[in-house]
Amino acid sequence: MDAARQIFTFGFDPFTLGGLLLLWVAMFLIIGGRYFIVAGFFYGWFWVWKREREDWRRIWPTRPSGRMLRTEIFWSVVTSGVFAVSGVALGFAATQGWLRVYMDIGEYGWWYLPVSLFLLLFLHDTYFYFTHRWMHASRWAMRHMHAVHHYSVNPSPWAGFSFHPLEGAVQALIIPVLLLVVPTHPVVLLLFLIIMTVTGITNHLGYEIWWRGFARHPVTRYWINATHHSLHHKHFSCNYGLYFTFWDRWLGTEASGYPELYDQIQSRRPGTQAA
Repeated sequence: MDAARQIFTFGFDPFTLGGLLLLWVAMFLIIGGRYFIVAGFFYGWFWVWKREREDWRRIWPTRPSGRMLRTEIFWSVVTSGVFAVSGVALGFAATQGWLRVYMDIGEYGWWYLPVSLFLLLFLHDTYFYFTHRWMHASRWAMRHMHAVHHYSVNPSPWAGFSFHPLEGAVQALIIPVLLLVVPTHPVVLLLFLIIMTVTGITNHLGYEIWWRGFARHPVTRYWINATHHSLHHKHFSCNYGLYFTFWDRWLGTEASGYPELYDQIQSRRPGTQAA
């Protein structure tokens, strides 16, 4: 437990004001830095450096204005600060021995590593789906929380963290809860956080990065991509998931034109003959 405490507190004492502030700053820099590095890479590659070469991947022909991009970046900074509060909560929970974080792989076995990763992703996706759908169903939540995210009708990579602080708090709550109930190795936690960040950014990329047939393959059709999520930003009343299409498929909220739109984008691939 001492090792877990060091991982989540960086040696700062969350029971003192100074230690609490330093822990928040450390979490803010790590969360914000991770987000801006990943989002900056995808934005630079697809929107700037390789814009002409990758133009066939563009989902919708229009692009957000510079003002919209600045708005997304502003709210992403705010959200990084909110998520850092969740990181502080993890540090506090670690000092109390509440987190089910274990260091010895042999305690649960190697087989449990991928199982626990999928479990974290599925539980997070479930929480995201139902809270996301609630925010669309509730006029109050849509107006006072989720509307900020939907400023981005045609999102960029910077929209991945573009939330109102209240929505950021709702989404940040699940991470400490997951670590209170799911035994998790630090390596799995790191992979989970990387997947969470990359998925949130690529879902809003505005370009489809995956291969031909992805939307119809028996396995990959259950994984959400930029095309799938772009339909949510366009129509609002569909495609509520984060990682997987399970809940959208099971509850009938998946956009009916998703595979066709994906195929249409792939038909523009250089060297592909239109059918």
